[in-house]
Amino acid sequence: MLEIKISDKVEEPLLSRSAFRGLISFDAATPSRAEVRKKVAEALNADFSVVSITAISTRFGSKSAAIAAHVYKTKEDLEKFELKAVINRHKGKDEKAAEAKDSAEGQKEAAKPGKKHPEAKDEAGQRPQGKPKGADSSAQPKAGRDE
Repeated sequence: MLEIKISDKVEEPLLSRSAFRGLISFDAATPSRAEVRKKVAEALNADFSVVSITAISTRFGSKSAAIAAHVYKTKEDLEKFELKAVINRHKGKDEKAAEAKDSAEGQKEAAKPGKKHPEAKDEAGQRPQGKPKGADSSAQPKAGRDE
């Protein structure tokens, strides 16, 4: 059984959200972010997709945890203002696997022949010649050295 008590609410109109702090109590192991997110959405009469759980803090041996959550006005606001790391924590395993597959395909596409990488080597296996970094033809010799 998961129970929630909201203790603090702060309106943040510039970020199109409300910030909440509260306590959750539970019988077994610490609930997942998805479970807490669902319970917060129910308690605040908000849509599940606009709720973001930013922190769940438990104490050792305790059957309660402090939570921090943001409730946005729209899903677009959530994607615009919430940290990418927090958004990624809310994704399920299926969504993360699909993104990993998409990024792997994108890397394969970039590795196809015909596309040159900035550090690409020519046919002889040599890097393109040019001035080394920091080399300047107008550089003066340092004072104090004998030449």
